[in-house]
Amino acid sequence: PFGRALAAVREQPQRAAGLGHAVQPLRWLAFTLAGALAGLGGALLALQFETVTAEALSSHRSGLLLLFTFVGGAAGLAGPLLGAALLVLGTVWISAWTPAWGLYVGLLFLAVVM
Repeated sequence: PFGRALAAVREQPQRAAGLGHAVQPLRWLAFTLAGALAGLGGALLALQFETVTAEALSSHRSGLLLLFTFVGGAAGLAGPLLGAALLVLGTVWISAWTPAWGLYVGLLFLAVVM
């Protein structure tokens, strides 16, 4: 029910308000939860690697994460997990074969866009 209420507030806020949902508090709660989960992910990344570099905060990394989220599918939880696995495996395997792994990621981006 909570996820359905969030989807209703995102898609049709007037209808959700008509059904009795408090639109602004639900949006605020969703924003807060997203920020908390992002902070938790950043903290776990810092604990895992014991350092945080500027590369972890770059727009290149953010673009790759968004691309592979769309490749895996953004509709559910399994899609971004699949996309993250493809990102790690793809960059490791392709970079082992050729130093031009960015070219293949760019081709994948073009395929997703087309």
